[in-house]
Amino acid sequence: DDDKCPDGLEVADFGLSKKIGEVHRKYEREWYLRSTHLPGDVFKGAPEHLKISATVTYEGQSGKESAEGFKVDARVD
Repeated sequence: DDDKCPDGLEVADFGLSKKIGEVHRKYEREWYLRSTHLPGDVFKGAPEHLKISATVTYEGQSGKESAEGFKVDARVD
């Protein structure tokens, strides 16, 4: 095309893909400085720019538990 991009080419990395709109636990802060493709919003204690933080609830050993999480957004995945 005019931008010198191949027509019809789609690139994807499904290794960490999540369904848009779902809430997932944040990754540990130690991975923030090693990650070059994910925004700080998905790491514990890292800078937030997309404002997608959310509380994730899950079934733990003592019943319902909660943790820091993020709502999956198209800008991330």
